[in-house]
Amino acid sequence: MSLFNKLVTLTRGGARETAQALIDANGLRILAQEVCDYEQSLIVSRRELTQLVAERLRTEREAAQQREQIALREQQLAVALSRDQPQEVTLLAGWIAEQEPLLQRTEARVAALRNDEQRLTQQQRLAAQELQEYQRQLRWLQAQRSGQRAAVGAGRAQGRNADLRGELQASLQRVRALQEDDRRLNEAERALDEALQADALTGYDRVQQQQCREQARAAVIARVRLAQGPVRPA
Repeated sequence: MSLFNKLVTLTRGGARETAQALIDANGLRILAQEVCDYEQSLIVSRRELTQLVAERLRTEREAAQQREQIALREQQLAVALSRDQPQEVTLLAGWIAEQEPLLQRTEARVAALRNDEQRLTQQQRLAAQELQEYQRQLRWLQAQRSGQRAAVGAGRAQGRNADLRGELQASLQRVRALQEDDRRLNEAERALDEALQADALTGYDRVQQQQCREQARAAVIARVRLAQGPVRPA
């Protein structure tokens, strides 16, 4: 093995290839295009991740608004209880009982979006590091092409070119798989939204549904009374 071949092997850090594999001008153009495609794929993934973050922030604001509305109605309910207004108490307690499950679903969606955001952010970071490595290798190959052509025969070009193309194709496949995971995740989130928006009590008859509502209102009234403490006689 020539001195140049040993230097190439050392520079590659234990890679399988040696300088017997030569990159010609066409091969470098193909390699550069694949690196560019990889970079564009990461841009698309980053844009989709940004949309996910925006959705998480929007859902968090929605949950905050729901909490504020429930807290306001509970204050109004406490006032109605102190004034012995049964009609107002029933109305407010029923509204609160209907809104609390919606708040729970919204908060669950916030938690799911936050987990997805953390996972995809880590994947995006690793993919960006991988892209930087491919760009570094491409620059090295472009700088060494003339020396390689002088050091090794032109007939050895195809082996290394095919090997490097295979490496880039494998990386691109991983990126495409990540995009497919993102697409499926978005579909799953939409399906979850539809499922959460569906009426969970559709299968109950009207009598049982009314009983559940009355129990929910009674639970809200009891909770507010407990938080309010004993009512002093007027």
